[in-house]
Amino acid sequence: MRKQLHRPVVTIANDHLSVLKSLIRAKEISTKIAVTCYDHIPEWVGVFAELLNVTITPILFTTTREHVQGITQAIRQGAEVIVGGGICSEVAKGHGCPAVIVMPSLGTLERAIDEAINIANSMRRDNERLAWINGVMEAMQNGIIGITQDNKIFLKNNAVCQFLPQLKGDSLSASLRKKL
Repeated sequence: MRKQLHRPVVTIANDHLSVLKSLIRAKEISTKIAVTCYDHIPEWVGVFAELLNVTITPILFTTTREHVQGITQAIRQGAEVIVGGGICSEVAKGHGCPAVIVMPSLGTLERAIDEAINIANSMRRDNERLAWINGVMEAMQNGIIGITQDNKIFLKNNAVCQFLPQLKGDSLSASLRKKL
């Protein structure tokens, strides 16, 4: 999501206790468990498998496509219950396989909400500063223009637009670059 949105995203990471509780529920269904693991296989996989006396097959993924393919493959290879997030439950049920959703603890949710509030407050402060700077720029009689190295306009005020009426859009034309 971070790559797609280009915005801060709060991750609600599952804590070990939440995962362990879900594995205990999964063991009531079967000892052949597959667990979805984003980006890397955590070290607790082997420890929890030994502790619960179950087989845990990690499903490593970084994209939704890998996630779906991994669940499908794990079921074909004998996994009888899938443990992971809400999406994994839907995919597993589509294959006739039960799933247990890992529910984050209250503390994890509280930390995520605090982080989201901090990000929102920081973005609000940044927007207030930007509005102030834009106000100052628009009040200036001199024309101001900001151009990136690839000739994209990222900043301009009304004075520069009056001085250069041909300044349209977000890119600088070749003829205008020569003038500047």
